[in-house]
Amino acid sequence: MTRYQVWFNYRMSAGQLNLYYQGRELDNTCKADPSCKDLKETIAHIAWECSHAQAIWQQVWTHWEGENHYDQRNVRQYVTSRQTPPPSQQLIQRVQSMYGFFTDDHAKALDSIWWIVTSVVTSLLWLRRNERVFWHQHSTTSECYANAKQLYWYVEASPS
Repeated sequence: MTRYQVWFNYRMSAGQLNLYYQGRELDNTCKADPSCKDLKETIAHIAWECSHAQAIWQQVWTHWEGENHYDQRNVRQYVTSRQTPPPSQQLIQRVQSMYGFFTDDHAKALDSIWWIVTSVVTSLLWLRRNERVFWHQHSTTSECYANAKQLYWYVEASPS
């Protein structure tokens, strides 16, 4: 993980991310999605409640599970607790197709991968929020998800 992602995840878990800054407009509504325009921007909204965030988490979950059985409460619990969901049959089959087998070592590796993926996605949602607020740049859900996958592969390829 990058130093920024470590810093971000610490600050998020400690409740120390700053939504308010000098010169901010009094409008504290969500800027990510027009369907959320009347909802207050909070850390929970940015990371979970916003339809943009929900779409990202749904894509992450579907990719992880290999099928679309997305339940926001279930996913949120796995992400916030940093507990890896039990591997689905599709995930086990993907690992077996790559390596010929699935062992406890693979399950341990999935724990690390889950931790990295969830850290990357939450920090990316925050970065996208800052791009909208400070630079008036907007990313589509597809662009955000593609960027999350790209960041994940960058983190995996980087030396520790």
